Amino acid sequence: RTVSCQIHDSTTEELLVNSRLIVTGHSLGGTIASLFTLWLLDNIKKTTRRNQLPFCITFGSPLVGDQGLQRAISEHSKWNSCFLHVAAFKDLSPGIFITSQPDPQYMPFGTYFFCSELGCNCVEDPEVVSWLLKSTITPVSAEEMGIDDYSGIVKHLKSRLIMKDNSQLGQPVTPSLRPEMILQLKAIGFEITAQQQQDNIINDLISEWERHENRKAQQMKAIDPNEKLNIVKIRMANLEWYKKDCKAKGVGYYDSYKNLYFTRDGEVTKHKKVLFDYWKKLVEDLERKPQKEGALMRETWLFAGTNYRRMVEPLDIAQYYRQTGKRDYLTYGRSRHYILLEQWQKEQTEKLAGPPNDKKKQSVAGILTEDSCFWMKVEEALISCKLLKDETSSTSEKQSAREFLNIFEQYVMDQIDNYAVSPEIFLEKSSFMKWWKDFQEIIETSRNSPLTDFMKNRRYRQYERGQF
Repeated sequence: RTVSCQIHDSTTEELLVNSRLIVTGHSLGGTIASLFTLWLLDNIKKTTRRNQLPFCITFGSPLVGDQGLQRAISEHSKWNSCFLHVAAFKDLSPGIFITSQPDPQYMPFGTYFFCSELGCNCVEDPEVVSWLLKSTITPVSAEEMGIDDYSGIVKHLKSRLIMKDNSQLGQPVTPSLRPEMILQLKAIGFEITAQQQQDNIINDLISEWERHENRKAQQMKAIDPNEKLNIVKIRMANLEWYKKDCKAKGVGYYDSYKNLYFTRDGEVTKHKKVLFDYWKKLVEDLERKPQKEGALMRETWLFAGTNYRRMVEPLDIAQYYRQTGKRDYLTYGRSRHYILLEQWQKEQTEKLAGPPNDKKKQSVAGILTEDSCFWMKVEEALISCKLLKDETSSTSEKQSAREFLNIFEQYVMDQIDNYAVSPEIFLEKSSFMKWWKDFQEIIETSRNSPLTDFMKNRRYRQYERGQF
């Protein structure tokens, strides 16, 4: 309790440490380290950077929790990447709860680093980890186990990270996965001879592992990666044409999709779903893996992800607010992968922040609005105007609505000053222009602000030419 108060502020829900917190423990101390790290992850609400999350390293730790806990942690992809469990080949502790029960309920989570004097092997798949933990248990003495000498094993591995296959087994040709699996088993301590490969325990392990990997490979081959990437490019191109077509008809693609003005609007849902599924899976896969700061997504991929977010999220917002009575998209409707893409993009570009350059002004006519949640704020502003006009609204509702509109007015002007919004927002039929008309009816006629001056004098015409 005292330690947790020293490193975690329960009021602000922030970590009280400047550098990354590493939690570690050996044997039963490893289980405590895991549980403490889970407690921290559940209580830290305000951390946004991955390198600010605690990282747990255990040595020879028994398993913690059942399949329900393992599934819950795996679903929190960034939680799963915060655990690295080091397990020596002759250490009984990591697999003790699997072998000591006839029907074991304990399941692994995180990444396992199996090691021996011969080499090492990292495994993330919980099923494979369980098989290896069951198979590495042998009746040896405490001296043979050497469970207190993890420092020696790790030090030895620093100069020997790659295990080379020098075996002369003279075995017949085997399926492509089998030699690789035998090599990995040898790297973590199995002494495998040609005869032992025929023994039930070793052969069953390799066969089951091989079947498991083949099943996963078949699932991944459902769509070839290159083919899938080409499909993604085609879908984005379709949305680009849709956007241009809507603009030519005098209505932005956001409002066209929200109100289903044209027949083509229905086809957009199919493109949106393919893109959404592709990027959601890609982001989740990246989030599961422990990465160095700034290395989550290569710059070219991050650029593509940002472009996708700015193009597709407005369509999700349109679909959300198309339903009567919906509010607060950020809390109830926004997918986590949008949040991560936005966060990574901001971390990548915050050092480049500054006033808009001439190139940005010249290309403003064709840009996507930079804040992919811009239309959410427009929708909330429309609702706020409605609340102010409604005589049945309570005093607190009207006060809250007025405060939101004041903030929104300044926000819009900031976006305009930075050439960060598409000129499409000023199309006559857009939701933004509808908001402006409602807002004019509410504000005092004598009111003067940068945005009222911009709108009343139609300076958005200059804005579209990059001359504002």
